[in-house]
Amino acid sequence: RGASASGRHTAISHDTISLDKLSAERARSHRQAQAAKDSGQSSRRFAIGSEEPLLRTSDVLVIADDSGIEVDALGGAPGIYSARYAGVHGDDDANNRKLLKELGDREGSSRAARFVCAISLANQREVLFTVQGSVEGEIAVKAVGDRGFGYDPVFYYPPYKKTFGEVEPSKKNAVSHRANALSAFKSRFVELMHRSGLII
Repeated sequence: RGASASGRHTAISHDTISLDKLSAERARSHRQAQAAKDSGQSSRRFAIGSEEPLLRTSDVLVIADDSGIEVDALGGAPGIYSARYAGVHGDDDANNRKLLKELGDREGSSRAARFVCAISLANQREVLFTVQGSVEGEIAVKAVGDRGFGYDPVFYYPPYKKTFGEVEPSKKNAVSHRANALSAFKSRFVELMHRSGLII
């Protein structure tokens, strides 16, 4: 109710606000719906940067998100280039192969990695706020599992003792970077609406 989605953004009219429809799975669907060119130096900057054309012509609030994977041993790469790390946007298998090759035979903490999601809320005039969520893990020595997408088969999550590619979607979404970012976003959004007098 009151929310419409297109590409990598969600537009919300000022008088119809619904937070219950925001979920990690919904955010993932929005994120995959439309490819965008990488710009900026971080997920935080890219999340809102990709929606600037919409903001210039819209009188609604816009939610923009971007996600990626960061590997400590690679200086935070792939980072904002996660979707086209191997050169072709959205080639998950090629991206995973390149990442495994880059890490080679490194062991233990040298394979530490995290998924990161940044979500921004903006209007025509300014970015109102940006939140970030992450989930810590490590890069497995090989791809395991056929669930999920992207780097899920190579992202080993110690608490589950499995890669995200092996985990049921509901269990992954309960702890994912998007779930954490959305939780933070909802809190900030409600706080903003209270301050603005839109929620009593």
